[in-house]
Amino acid sequence: MRRCGALAVLACSLALGCGRTPIDVFEADIRDEAFDPIVDGCNKVDFLLVVDNSSSMGDNQAKLALGVVDFIDGVAGVLQTVDSVHIGVITTDGYDHNDPECDQLGSLVTQTGGHGSSHQVCGPFADGHRFMTENDDLEEALECTVAVGTTGSTSERPLSAIRSAVDPSLDSVARCNEGFIRPDALLVVVVMTDEDAQPSPAYDTLLEAKGGNDEAIVVLTIAHTEDDTCSRSGHATQADVLTSFTRRFPHGIVESICAPSFDGVFERATDIVQNACGA
Repeated sequence: MRRCGALAVLACSLALGCGRTPIDVFEADIRDEAFDPIVDGCNKVDFLLVVDNSSSMGDNQAKLALGVVDFIDGVAGVLQTVDSVHIGVITTDGYDHNDPECDQLGSLVTQTGGHGSSHQVCGPFADGHRFMTENDDLEEALECTVAVGTTGSTSERPLSAIRSAVDPSLDSVARCNEGFIRPDALLVVVVMTDEDAQPSPAYDTLLEAKGGNDEAIVVLTIAHTEDDTCSRSGHATQADVLTSFTRRFPHGIVESICAPSFDGVFERATDIVQNACGA
């Protein structure tokens, strides 16, 4: 059953045309040409979910799937100006279980495999893309895509994955992610990992994707922090590089992966998105 929240209302409103007059449409076209994601409180939002698929992440993937649907729905509810959303999932290494043409680092996940995964073909999604929109049953679609499993590399590369996902010069990945990143949308990046990242010029790539406007980017990192309340095992490390990356953005927030659920994490992140959009 389609999730009945702010996004469902949004999808129905769009289907009915929202009572927009020719003047409204003309003004919207002007906004699109200006490529200003936060004009009038944000009209479009792109969510990029970066999911660690290493061996210790099964429980955390389940927590993410439970919390992120309410996060996206909550953002659409708080920002009354949102016309559309894009939601895509990538992993922290090249994902061999994706379709063969799109198994490179940074390619959007449309099918899963390996231990602990959903073992499903999740896409193409409702609008025929490799990413989800407000027309998808997000609870079902995200439960499928976020469960990427735990057979990935223990050498996580979340920042390199972000860079690959949004850099149009990387042709092979760009074809797989075609249409996902919009220059006139607020970009919300959610990173979840229990290890730190390798250095990468991801900050510059994100900034370029938003025309140099760092106010049009929100970054939420869920990782091990100095304030952890849980023990670390295996390869888990404090995410110092990721923390520094996240805090370079005026709308960056770092949260501990130790939380028993991510409900509070996403409530705080919703406030950050609201602030970014001036709502």
